[in-house]
Amino acid sequence: MIAADAEQALLAHLPENLLHGCPQMIRHWGEIPENQPRWSVSVLHIEQTDRETQAVLAFRCGSTYAEYTNDYDERLAVLTIGPADARLRFFLLPGPCQECGELYRFELAGLFRVAQGVLIGVQSTWTNANNPGLGVIEALGGTELHFLLLPEATLALSLDMEFWYSSHDDEAGDAEGKCEVPHRTVRDPDGHLAEIVPGGTCAVAHVFAPKAIRAYRWNPTRRMFEASEPEP
Repeated sequence: MIAADAEQALLAHLPENLLHGCPQMIRHWGEIPENQPRWSVSVLHIEQTDRETQAVLAFRCGSTYAEYTNDYDERLAVLTIGPADARLRFFLLPGPCQECGELYRFELAGLFRVAQGVLIGVQSTWTNANNPGLGVIEALGGTELHFLLLPEATLALSLDMEFWYSSHDDEAGDAEGKCEVPHRTVRDPDGHLAEIVPGGTCAVAHVFAPKAIRAYRWNPTRRMFEASEPEP
């Protein structure tokens, strides 16, 4: 839980596209007085060192309408508080709202220590099926896993974990599909994350076909993942 004054201070630094995108999305949910945009902030994880404190945050755009309590869209950010200043960096996953169709939610997926830092695993779940402003004919959804590198506060890697769709057509009939791509983590003798190995790949119709990767190896010198493609 975050204090009300701290939450308001964070909301005062929302980027323009998010600040204006929220009421645009909520407006699509119905022209009723009770349906007004409401921002809130939740803390997914806090990491502290002798030099600074970093918090992984989820900024939530929702509605004041009671029936829409469970309907909202989130954006990911990292707050870094040092001895002299504070910095707030947003990771616009999937980016600024366009048609405001897919709603995103974030949750902590795990901590992966590396030399001189940590990778924060954050899982995002998205779908257009629970958007009050859409009359969905083809429902889409998926799950992704994102690795945030601290203390740099950068996005080191994003992985597709799951994709599904379900559509209805009176003439062509109903259709649905689902694809899951599990991943395995490998650690070095010191317990640090060494690589991530996908458990395979799959595709759903023409809408989802992740690239086949043999492994994502962590390079401690360059502080980034390096992908190795399967041999031909």
